[in-house]
Amino acid sequence: MHAFACMNAIQIQTTGGPEVLRVVDLPIPVPGPGQVLIRVEAVGVNFIEIYFRKGQYKATMPLVPGTEAAGTVEELGSGVTGFKAGDELMAAPTAPWVRAFIAGADRKISARRRWKRW
Repeated sequence: MHAFACMNAIQIQTTGGPEVLRVVDLPIPVPGPGQVLIRVEAVGVNFIEIYFRKGQYKATMPLVPGTEAAGTVEELGSGVTGFKAGDELMAAPTAPWVRAFIAGADRKISARRRWKRW
């Protein structure tokens, strides 16, 4: 159970300049088998997000942009091994500009047991 019923996300509903970026409320996802729910604490902003926003690269709208994030495991789906709630990690999901997201535990994420705080 989470403290909140929804999370904030940056969402693009149409292409354009920075003014098309919107903060929206989305339901917190529930991890399925082989997935982990990650509370996002930092995201990587890359040029590809700008290209999607401008329409230079095709993307399905609405779009929650992003290619990488760091955060903490909140919840595990069934069958997940090698991670536990509270693990800090980095991930390459499809949409980290959210407060939480689902990632497949079998790929794209890397636990950081000795996380460096800045």
